[in-house]
Amino acid sequence: MQIRKSIIAVLSLFLLTVNDGCAREKVVQRPPRIFSKRQVIYDDAIYKQLDSLWCAYYKAYPSEDAYGYWMYAARYAGNPDFRKKLQKGLKKYPGNPILLYLEGVTRSTYQEEGAGITELEKAAALDPECIDPWFALAISYLCTGEIEKADTALKRLLERGANSETVMDYSYNMISMLDKNAILITNGDNDTYPGWILNRIVGYRSDVNIVNRSLLESPWYPEILPKLGVPKFLEDGELSRIREAKFAEIAATKPTGPIFGVVSDTLIARIIEAADKAERPVYLAATCSETPLITKLRAEGVGLGFVTQVSGIKEDSSKLAKRAMRRWLSEFRTGGLDSWQVKYAQPADAGVMVAKNYAHGIVWLLHLIPDWRTEFGNQPVEWYDKHAVNVLNPDEAAYMRQYIEQLP
Repeated sequence: MQIRKSIIAVLSLFLLTVNDGCAREKVVQRPPRIFSKRQVIYDDAIYKQLDSLWCAYYKAYPSEDAYGYWMYAARYAGNPDFRKKLQKGLKKYPGNPILLYLEGVTRSTYQEEGAGITELEKAAALDPECIDPWFALAISYLCTGEIEKADTALKRLLERGANSETVMDYSYNMISMLDKNAILITNGDNDTYPGWILNRIVGYRSDVNIVNRSLLESPWYPEILPKLGVPKFLEDGELSRIREAKFAEIAATKPTGPIFGVVSDTLIARIIEAADKAERPVYLAATCSETPLITKLRAEGVGLGFVTQVSGIKEDSSKLAKRAMRRWLSEFRTGGLDSWQVKYAQPADAGVMVAKNYAHGIVWLLHLIPDWRTEFGNQPVEWYDKHAVNVLNPDEAAYMRQYIEQLP
């Protein structure tokens, strides 16, 4: 709510009336720049306002730059005419990197083999400072089985600092919590790409496999995972049968709301089964959105800060939590968390949103260690006060402080 009020206060300086799908203003000012949701995350209503504002700005001051940002906003706003307007923009501005990136990403949604690669490669070549295409290319190259090219795209992201230090540190710390030969199920961009970069390019914890849950919904990603080191969990031709059965089941039930984990939940269960046979532990990232399966796995597993171990559990929760806390206090990187960029960032900053997991994670670990004061003294609370509280708003900080004070 605080994020929404803050950005609406800014937008109200621009938006006066809405007519014909665009903002009409007495003085048309340049709206806030649109960033990828890997950097800044607003809610749907704000993206709709930004869509309207950039539409008005483009009509007042037409340029390929303005059209690109307008289409960026339109995409996130879910504008029903987005694709039609994007095609129109590409005809007028065929060399615009943002428009080419958006076209490539739109064509490659759920990744039919090779779809969108031409546009993405062209966008990357036209503007070396345009980072977004390399994120999409890493996935597109995986789709076509070009693993070396996918790694090259990840290397480009590392070289250009595409992920903030805060986000990179978070992934480093998350991976450091895992036991040897672990499989980590992640959810979105900011808990996946940095981990892949660390894992595959930097070489940190190369024994770990990071599996993106969202991509498990695609018709190709599950089948390439064994080539990346994940134990085989599907027989030949089985993926298509699972997908057909799941989609038929959904069609029969006619759900009215959003659906998550249609195919991925079935495949996660298969991955866990295959990992158990291979004696490899499986963890869920805290960022994985809830479904009945995820809720069940978390309830039966052991929460270790911002990962939950869901298989390969060989010790009781207190021992696992103590080991995790030792790693937390001795191995965690905090440079990004302590940076001025985080301390003075807007609440909608994606790095800040990720970093909030530190506060909740360390408190959860303390909850699992009844004798934590005997074992660690006041070190966990000192770590929290020094590093984690910076990213919380006053209400969150007050709530967490009250919770900490109630711990044994």
